[in-house]
Amino acid sequence: MRLGLFLFVLFLSTATLAQTPVDTATNSNDPPLPPVTLKHRENVPDATAAKIIDERRTCPGGNGKPCAVLGGRLYFSDALALSQHSKSWSAAATSPGMLLAVGLLTAATVADIETTQSCIKAGTCREGNPLMGQSRAQQYSVGMSINAFAFWATAEQKRHGRGVVPFYILWSATALHATLAAHNSSLAAK
Repeated sequence: MRLGLFLFVLFLSTATLAQTPVDTATNSNDPPLPPVTLKHRENVPDATAAKIIDERRTCPGGNGKPCAVLGGRLYFSDALALSQHSKSWSAAATSPGMLLAVGLLTAATVADIETTQSCIKAGTCREGNPLMGQSRAQQYSVGMSINAFAFWATAEQKRHGRGVVPFYILWSATALHATLAAHNSSLAAK
């Protein structure tokens, strides 16, 4: 109750202060103020160029070395700019890291599908995923559709500055397809 009364009195005192007129008359003994004039300055210094922060200087030891700022953890710079925001989806999708990731994923998927087809023709294996089917056309349509969706989702996350984890998911899928292609090659050679 006392706090409410205190706040009410404080409110009334600030409300009365706001209504008190301010004396704007100047003392006649003060010297007159000089007139305001705008002068053109010929030698205006150029605006300083924005300094580019060198990521290697963030931690004095450099990449792969312990950093005091990170509490002693190892420091690695974001060379592929995966944690930077992009202005649009297309800008995120055409960044060098994303193009490299989708290129390698596509190549690994093609290698996986082609080695599966050679293994199927040799009669030493069959496709284990029923969604992929046994035909080359069905495998390409399903595999590349999944790759396209994964690339779209990764680029969307990269646009918002969260590209590290989805990028590693693309790399993991690339490693999986490459491993399956090597396995299929060994089966086709039998």
